[in-house]
Amino acid sequence: RRNAQTPLKDTTQPFFDAVECPEPLFPRLPMIQSQKIHMREEVYVGPKSFVCCTKGIHPWRQGYIYRDEVGQVNTMQKFNTVIIGGGASGIVAAISAKRCGKDVVICEKMPRLGKKILISGAGRCNISNQDLSESHYNPEARGIVKSVFSRFGRERIEKFFNELGLKFYSDGKRIFPVTNQAASVLKVLEEELKNLKIPVEFDFEVNHIAGSANGFIVKSKSGKSISCDSIVITGGGKTYPSLGSKGSCYDLAKAFGHKIIEPVPSAVP
Repeated sequence: RRNAQTPLKDTTQPFFDAVECPEPLFPRLPMIQSQKIHMREEVYVGPKSFVCCTKGIHPWRQGYIYRDEVGQVNTMQKFNTVIIGGGASGIVAAISAKRCGKDVVICEKMPRLGKKILISGAGRCNISNQDLSESHYNPEARGIVKSVFSRFGRERIEKFFNELGLKFYSDGKRIFPVTNQAASVLKVLEEELKNLKIPVEFDFEVNHIAGSANGFIVKSKSGKSISCDSIVITGGGKTYPSLGSKGSCYDLAKAFGHKIIEPVPSAVP
């Protein structure tokens, strides 16, 4: 067998040189564009990758990956779900999706997860509230808040974290970890990501989402791309730009037809 890094000679000068790849087979993808590419046999790559080039996405050949014209391996990972944003919501969404059997990845534009968790509650991270009710929200928001709390309210939140090994106490109104340290909350979340083998793409700032015949292609400013069946946007608001929350995900949501209500500064107790 040839070394997986050694290009096979090809006298017909295809767009890509083929190299042997020992990865398992994966079901054949349909062609999205009709650009010709020289084929020796059927095209497959590993269970989470497919061939992508500047001229489109193509069916692949069994046992081969492809090098582009400058010699760089050009593959794109495929997941069931991409979570955009690695804050508290994104991490919990990824854990929940993985527990439901989904192949999931978190795309986080910062160099680490959960930076806002660490400053929440003045560094203590108030996980929840004794009186977690939609009645404390503006009337126009109460419907959706009630729907959320009916599925993941105070008891479910506490159960979720208790199962991760985190213990709480209440000051009569707010609920904190017994350590009084937000780092404890982030630690148990990161440990569960590790236990479930959920990958995280750091420094992955999403700037474009394109539709494809097989779902979506999520692209970063640095040029990376990931393919997926579904997307969950948990990129936060505009509350703390230095920690990643600068409102960039509003444009992503707007591109899919969602109405964005312009956020305004506010103070809360």
